[in-house]
Amino acid sequence: MNVHVEPWQRRDDWASGWLESATGGWAPVAFLWIFALLWNTMSWIAMIATLRGSATGQTELAPVFPAVGLGILALAVYVTLQYRKWGRSRLELLTLPGVLGGTLRCVLHASPALARAEALEVSVDCAGPEPGEGKIRLMRHLWHHEVRVPGTRFELGEKIRVPLEFRLPYDLPESDPRRTGGDATWTLRVHANVPGVDYEAGFDLPVFRTPESSPAEEGSRVGASPLAPSLLGTPGSRAVPALSGSKIRVRPYGLGGREFVFGMLRNPWMGLLTLLFTFLFGGFVALILYAEGPGFFLVVFTLATLLLVYASLDTLFAITRVRAERGRIRVRHGPFGIGPTRSVDLHEIARIRVVPQVQYGTRTYCQIRIERRARRPGERAWGRVVTAGSRIPTQAEAETLAQAMGEAVGLTAPNQASIAWRASATRRASPSRS
Repeated sequence: MNVHVEPWQRRDDWASGWLESATGGWAPVAFLWIFALLWNTMSWIAMIATLRGSATGQTELAPVFPAVGLGILALAVYVTLQYRKWGRSRLELLTLPGVLGGTLRCVLHASPALARAEALEVSVDCAGPEPGEGKIRLMRHLWHHEVRVPGTRFELGEKIRVPLEFRLPYDLPESDPRRTGGDATWTLRVHANVPGVDYEAGFDLPVFRTPESSPAEEGSRVGASPLAPSLLGTPGSRAVPALSGSKIRVRPYGLGGREFVFGMLRNPWMGLLTLLFTFLFGGFVALILYAEGPGFFLVVFTLATLLLVYASLDTLFAITRVRAERGRIRVRHGPFGIGPTRSVDLHEIARIRVVPQVQYGTRTYCQIRIERRARRPGERAWGRVVTAGSRIPTQAEAETLAQAMGEAVGLTAPNQASIAWRASATRRASPSRS
């Protein structure tokens, strides 16, 4: 006799209604320590042998790999401290599964140390493969929603309990219980800034179409932030209130305009990680040169290293200045603020929107894009886009800044801060699987 099994019952963790955090736990800690010890042991032995056996004095490349090993060791220490402080969080599913065109309700159970956090940043993401054929396809964002839960809503006890609720759109693909990458992945991520090591956790969600699904449901939406008008003030005002906790400065510019400054070192950990990979790939280039390796690999690793050098400089030392005044926006971006200025007049602007940019840890960083109107039929979209701020850590902050830019330049309401967290070509999912 065939027994009907729902797709979310094909995984033990989903079927139980209790999910373990994908971050934390002893397994990644142990892996990092083993990898760090092996790397450092081999690289230091190789460096000592090179220094002792070199008769030509060509020992400049010897310290490269031990330097990378120290970076890996520092990462292992950080992950260990994070695990000791937070342990492994759990997510209790009150709706099993999360309903496409319906509701996802759950409760986060975390360490009591989370009580020191002022707020918890929670996001739900849906990602799916790019259209096309083949076994290996890149994943793209299909939907994103983010909320900020104040500490006053935490339920204190042996564990911190945080009730959460989201409305999910109907027209998105279901979760993939087989983890083959053929369907969508739904992820809930949480982050909190606390003294010392920050709190992070991530959970792989079961989200499916059920009899409770409603085709009319479009999902949770974040409305315009009430902070946006306060960023503008009145035409003659000089004082501009800052966003709470933001590292992005907003100040008056010209007659009623505003300047938005995205400064250096806003995301130091992201920059240091990129720098670590830069040294790692640079070490491979040095090794290939030293061993007179194949030219093909030399070209590939050299190009990758150059890209990483640019990414490191851009992440750590880039400054973006956005000057929005009535009728025009000017954007200047480059290392230490040195770079060309791009100017966009009001009549050229189709919209200002917020899009996801990069995933780092449990946080989705986003950027603000100014999209210009097509000057001729068939003009490529990438040539009409001007980036007006990047690596913004929260969706709410990005929306606030985008709306403030639109207000300052004189955009009408339909053009202000159009939020584009849904892919423009999202495919519709098939009906529920039996």
